[in-house]
Amino acid sequence: MADDRAEEFVGEVLAIFVFPEQRAPAAPLAEVQAVAGQGLVGDHPRSPNRSVTLLSQQSWEEATVPFAGGLPPETRRANLLIGGDLAGTMGKRLRVGGAELLVR
Repeated sequence: MADDRAEEFVGEVLAIFVFPEQRAPAAPLAEVQAVAGQGLVGDHPRSPNRSVTLLSQQSWEEATVPFAGGLPPETRRANLLIGGDLAGTMGKRLRVGGAELLVR
């Protein structure tokens, strides 16, 4: 069972992406509003269990080493590119800006 309190997470949001339609290209944003149970304003509808998706920059860079020159993070189609270690956050609540996210 997840803890009801938000964890103190040390990291920063490096990039924000929304995808207006399911297969649409990424639309990078400087800021975005999160809506409880729905996700990010401007993003296509997602499953309630994946309404906002996170991607660690470090993990992405490690995963894309085999690809010459790497791949841009929006290729992964995650909403938030995070600078910081997301390991161990499964089942935790993280505060990102004014939003509290349950990591599943």
